[in-house]
Amino acid sequence: MADKIVNMQASTPVEKEKDFQQVHDIVVFHRSEVARKVNTEMLQMAWEIGQYISTCIKSAGWGAKVVDELSEYLQQQEPGSRGFGRRNLYNMVTFYDKYSTPEFCEIAKSLTNSLFVQRKTKSEFVQMPSAQMEFTPLPSILSLSTSLSNHYTTIAVS
Repeated sequence: MADKIVNMQASTPVEKEKDFQQVHDIVVFHRSEVARKVNTEMLQMAWEIGQYISTCIKSAGWGAKVVDELSEYLQQQEPGSRGFGRRNLYNMVTFYDKYSTPEFCEIAKSLTNSLFVQRKTKSEFVQMPSAQMEFTPLPSILSLSTSLSNHYTTIAVS
C-alpha cells in the first residue's frame, strides 16, 4: 500500500481517479454503517422504553398522567433531545405491543431463518441488565432496513 502512495505522483489521471474513488467508497460505506447502527440502537431504545411503559401500564396502573410526568421528566433530564413527548412515548408502547405479539414473533422467527436475513443481521442484541425487569429482545427483522418513524407509520396504517 505504501508503494501505491509513493507511486501516486507517477499515476495516470485514470489510475488516480480509481484510487480516489476507492477512498470515497470507503467513506460512503462507513457512513452508511454508522447510520445503520444508530438506527438499530434507536429501535432498541424505543423497544425497551415501549416494553417498560407497556408493562407499567398493565401491571402498575400507570395512566396518562404518569406518562405525561415521565415525558416531562425525560425532557428535563435530556434537554435538547427530541422524541420523548407524550405522543412519542405512546408510539413506543404501540411499537412494542404490535411487534411483540406471538403471531408477529412467529413470522419474525421464520423470516430470520431466511438466507437474506442471515446475511443482513450481523449481531444479536445484548440486553443491558435490569434489576426490575427482564427485557425481551427486539426481533432482528425489525432493524433490517427501516427507521423507527417508518415503523410508526406502518402501525398507524394497520
